[in-house]
Amino acid sequence: MNAPLISQTWTDHVSGRRGFLVVDRLVRGVSSGGLRMREGCTLDEVAGLARGMTMKEALHYNAEGRYIPLGGAKGGSTATRRTPRRTAFWCATCARCVRTSRPSGRPVRTSA
Repeated sequence: MNAPLISQTWTDHVSGRRGFLVVDRLVRGVSSGGLRMREGCTLDEVAGLARGMTMKEALHYNAEGRYIPLGGAKGGSTATRRTPRRTAFWCATCARCVRTSRPSGRPVRTSA
């Protein structure tokens, strides 16, 4: 099994909660996924879920259909529904990920 294209971990400086972003593959420059939020979430868990999204997208591909396949990605956090600031945590950290990385590894500019 190949390593993910992008794998990032961060820690919220206020709550101490950890967050993870894994992009397993890009297909046509795009990937899709979701968000796992639970106490004890790990980078390995999120990487496995991102790989699962890649496989799910590949299974739905039909060359004669109109469906456009996507790569797989997933976000994860040790924050839960009861964690204060969980929305602010995700907004700030996801924006930071977008600003600081892309598949080439070079910084990207975003308006903020």
